[in-house]
Amino acid sequence: MNAPIIVTNAAAVRGRIESVQFGSEFLVVEGWVATADGAQPLGEIVLRVAGADHAVTGLFARDDLRIEGISAEPIAFCVDLPVERRALPGGAVELLVDGQTIEHVSLSDPRCRSFRPQGALEVVSAEAVSGWLFDPGLWLGKDPAGGVELIVGTHRLPVSLAVIRKDLPYSSGRSGQQLGFQLHLLDAIAKSFGRDAATQLRTQPTIDVRLVTQGFQVASAVLSTSGAPVPRPAAPAPAAPAPQPAKPAPAPVAAAPAPKPAPPPPASAFKGGETLSRLGRPVHFETEEVIAAPGAGAMLIGWLVDPQRQVASIRLRSPNAASRSLLERWIAFERPDVFELHGRPHGLPHNRLGFRAFADGPDLDLGQAYVELTMKDGAVAFKPLPRPTASGRDAIQQALGRILVTSDTLAETMAIMAPTAVAMKRAQAAKLAAPTELAIGPSPESPRASIIVPLYGRLDFLTYQMALFSEHDAGEDEYLYVLDQPERRAECIELARSAYRRFGIPMRLIIMPENVGFGGASNAGLQAARGRHICFLNSDVLPGTPDWIGQLSAALDGDPELGVIGARLLFEDGTVQHIGMALQRQPTVGNLLFPIHPRKGRIPPPGEGIRDVEMVTGALMMMRRDLALECGGFDPAYVIGDFEDADLCMRIRGKGLTCAVHDDVTLYHLERQSQGTAATDWTRNLTFVNAWTFNQRWGDAGDQAA
Repeated sequence: MNAPIIVTNAAAVRGRIESVQFGSEFLVVEGWVATADGAQPLGEIVLRVAGADHAVTGLFARDDLRIEGISAEPIAFCVDLPVERRALPGGAVELLVDGQTIEHVSLSDPRCRSFRPQGALEVVSAEAVSGWLFDPGLWLGKDPAGGVELIVGTHRLPVSLAVIRKDLPYSSGRSGQQLGFQLHLLDAIAKSFGRDAATQLRTQPTIDVRLVTQGFQVASAVLSTSGAPVPRPAAPAPAAPAPQPAKPAPAPVAAAPAPKPAPPPPASAFKGGETLSRLGRPVHFETEEVIAAPGAGAMLIGWLVDPQRQVASIRLRSPNAASRSLLERWIAFERPDVFELHGRPHGLPHNRLGFRAFADGPDLDLGQAYVELTMKDGAVAFKPLPRPTASGRDAIQQALGRILVTSDTLAETMAIMAPTAVAMKRAQAAKLAAPTELAIGPSPESPRASIIVPLYGRLDFLTYQMALFSEHDAGEDEYLYVLDQPERRAECIELARSAYRRFGIPMRLIIMPENVGFGGASNAGLQAARGRHICFLNSDVLPGTPDWIGQLSAALDGDPELGVIGARLLFEDGTVQHIGMALQRQPTVGNLLFPIHPRKGRIPPPGEGIRDVEMVTGALMMMRRDLALECGGFDPAYVIGDFEDADLCMRIRGKGLTCAVHDDVTLYHLERQSQGTAATDWTRNLTFVNAWTFNQRWGDAGDQAA
């Protein structure tokens, strides 16, 4: 899937036109475009045809691109353009970003072909038929040859496209063009052909159903009046990726009167067993994992197959509490295994049958909880739950992993992930056992400053820091190293003792009972600290200015309005890593506020001494110990890492104090090397969770600060 890379005004961009399909009065162009690192381009994306420019909108994510290692973001497009075929002899289609051509495809290229309509029959029952159709000739053609019809047996019914389907991978549909339809089958047959015709349909064991537009058969199915439909492949198969709705679409209302259902049984009717199978419905539901979110509810992971859209609500119940319907906070993902076992036999058009859902309920007793499924006709069934997963880092990783979060799914995904992860993190902090402390040499009784350094991954940075600290240490400060990997206790103790023997700098080791992340480890150091000032420091930050601690301490002593101060941090090549942070909204990440580093990677500007900034990085931030304790250190609502420093700066600013950077103090930051691990799905999602938490708390104030 090679594609040219072009440097535009914004960034290096690559892309590809994968197909060009032409009708008599329109073109359909499919492809993708991304920055060199796989992100969505910020510049204007345009298709140029016959000298006219057409903006590309409605980008969507494609799993096949992710598999090829290109991107997990919405970077694909399928655009229909009003272009007459007769105006294109010898012509071409160009893909441009910021006015620069990414690819040029001649209409004689093998990728160009005639368009055939695409669509699907998604729900087919004796009462209702629904689905979708993509045929730009219906809205771009001047005189379409025939409309859309549903052929049921020998009866032809006109179909109106009246349902917006933004889940489909077509720019027109994602922009609001109505591509979906929903037909009350028996009512439509009775209205057009008489009630006898509708009655006769019910007597036939199977009925052929076909979706036709402008003379083309797009999709077909065999309707069984006593069971689920058996689909036939569409003719031809859609060129665009199959639709993947995030949630089950609502079922059409049955036209024929149904028997009045019995009233739903009370919650006490649950006797500990499964009753869903007794309803005799083609509904399959399984909860494979329950992740407790103490004080908030629980995340459920499992799968649901409901081909006739019969389920109205799914709740978690315990003897004294009940959640809202899980369908209100529900995200679907692919489960090929479930599709083969249950989806394909029911003719489902996609395999997004897995789910993650959040059951809100601080009073839910998960030890006695069960699932209650209520059908649209009022029938109720129960399913028992597996034992909840124990809390801790592994449970957080389980809650945040194995799912792709994109900008367009961020809000609905965070509505499930964020309350689960934050509740688990707070619960972990509340029940955390006391850390173990070990003194390596005699530290000063009343230190000027306490330097607090969390250790995780690269323990060897302790040796490098001690070697450089020893060059100018005057014995006025204490060094606290907080080990956030308790399984490496013996290794860390031996390393610390070796550094003390070689460099003579005393230190105190704080050994955490479990991994709690940067904020939790720093807070443990804060509780043990004795210095007048507190310096939170990353293990991969190395001094360049000899008296860096003294100058930062003097700045705090000289200005009571100064709340927190940082330093100028440089990369190894002397370019800027940090000279202060600012908040900026990111359009490609749900328009959330993110802390950014102005001038990062550029030559440092001339120094200005002590300079006010919006906020400073947690890689190095110094403040008075009494202020740090008053603020409670870093908020445990932030999971493992990221955004704790920005949150602490916002709280300090809320007290009427300022944040500043001392341009005359320079250190070197080997950014992200202290962690020693590569980014994974769950760590990326963790950043999204923390961004969501920060924006829910500081969104308005952050805009004012920015």
